[in-house]
Amino acid sequence: MSFGTSDRELYEEDGYPTLMSGYRIIEDLGEGCFAKVQLAEAIRSKKKVALKMVNLNNIEDKEVMACAQKEYELARRLLRHKNIVQTFTTFKNFESNTLVMVMEYMPCGDLEHYIHSEFLGENKLIPEFKVWYIFEQIAGGIEFMHEKKIIHRDLKPANCMIGDEFVVKVGDFGLSRMRSAATIEVKTVCGTPYYMSPERILQRGYTYASDVWSLGCLLYELATAVSPFFGERHNSYSLSKKVETADYPPVPEDCYSVMLNDLIKVCLTSEFEERPSSHIVHEYSKIMVNYFKKHCRERALSQSCNMED
Repeated sequence: MSFGTSDRELYEEDGYPTLMSGYRIIEDLGEGCFAKVQLAEAIRSKKKVALKMVNLNNIEDKEVMACAQKEYELARRLLRHKNIVQTFTTFKNFESNTLVMVMEYMPCGDLEHYIHSEFLGENKLIPEFKVWYIFEQIAGGIEFMHEKKIIHRDLKPANCMIGDEFVVKVGDFGLSRMRSAATIEVKTVCGTPYYMSPERILQRGYTYASDVWSLGCLLYELATAVSPFFGERHNSYSLSKKVETADYPPVPEDCYSVMLNDLIKVCLTSEFEERPSSHIVHEYSKIMVNYFKKHCRERALSQSCNMED
């Protein structure tokens, strides 16, 4: 559906209306500087969805506008994968001058909230089986994006959503960028500082390896409940130096395996050429999930919550 769709006629794509009048708003799910997300129900089909609405009236910065347009475009083209938040349809609401993305509703919220509320709040670490179970799904989503020549550019727990039966999916593609043969590197600086790779901080351009760095940060945070480069006393200079030199506290060896520490180490390699591909990271994590299923399943599941076979 193009931006020029008439607001006078109710269009539907696979049961999802492309006009706001086709939805009943249930509640607000979240709001940022430029967008808000609401839980809604398609009136005809009764399907629950998340409506992400980007208010173009609030955006003056050209780069932010470009990010919003890029997410809108990618959402339409992208992505049908079990570990990618699905966008069913998109449209523009001309009355409010907003871009609207009709997205899969993930009822259990985001991974950042889960880590902090379920584990950090109770002062305990996530069991390793569950760390791998979560991480393997995220790595699978990123591998799929890379196969489609898309770099996420802002991977972090807050952009990973949890659904029923603890299915974890990658979402929020506002900073994603297509990479073609003619565009080897993307040199704009976007993203979340604690998850930015050395090449991004140094504005040297980045490729898929920057997402692999973020995968390493995410795996570290699953194991420790904090970013590897988090520090209350860090200023931008000290943070940059720690990232550039991959200087971070070790994961507790008495709680997690050597294999987990090794994967974090290779993902958080300063030189991006030396990092593994997302395919290798995903394959490694699948091996670890299968190992724990075979050898430690009963004990691991007894330590977990809200997770189904």
